[in-house]
Amino acid sequence: MLVILVGILASKAHAKDIERSDYRIIVPDTCTVDPKDPDIDLDHMTTINLPNENTMIIMVVDDEKALEKTFDHLKENYRNKLQKAQEKVSTLTAKYKSKGVVVSGLLNGGKFFFEIVALSGKQKGFIIVSTYLESEETEARKIIQKAVDSFSIKD
Repeated sequence: MLVILVGILASKAHAKDIERSDYRIIVPDTCTVDPKDPDIDLDHMTTINLPNENTMIIMVVDDEKALEKTFDHLKENYRNKLQKAQEKVSTLTAKYKSKGVVVSGLLNGGKFFFEIVALSGKQKGFIIVSTYLESEETEARKIIQKAVDSFSIKD
């Protein structure tokens, strides 16, 4: 029992709990969250800087009915940024009844990934966009998967 408790405390000591009005997510303590900006409502958009210059952006869609349209718009926007864009289903959403897509292609001479996940709440929708280079894919996806698995909706 003591070993389990020590293990739980140790794992939380290496994590950063990000709580907003509509959700909560846990990321490694090596991540940074963009500071408050008077032009950005952090309850609607939060940028998390992952190790090795990878990122995760969480957006809140106030009307869950607009989630699908917002998801499709983002997917198309990222597709248009990339050369030789390809698309495949994201596996980040296995825990949830939701959808996700990985849009990959060339950007500034390197292979780049935009992984987009849409999660539905009762009233609001949530979109998580993760970005990473091909050379960082394995490590970045481990961190992103763990964070997405910790995502909890408050509504």
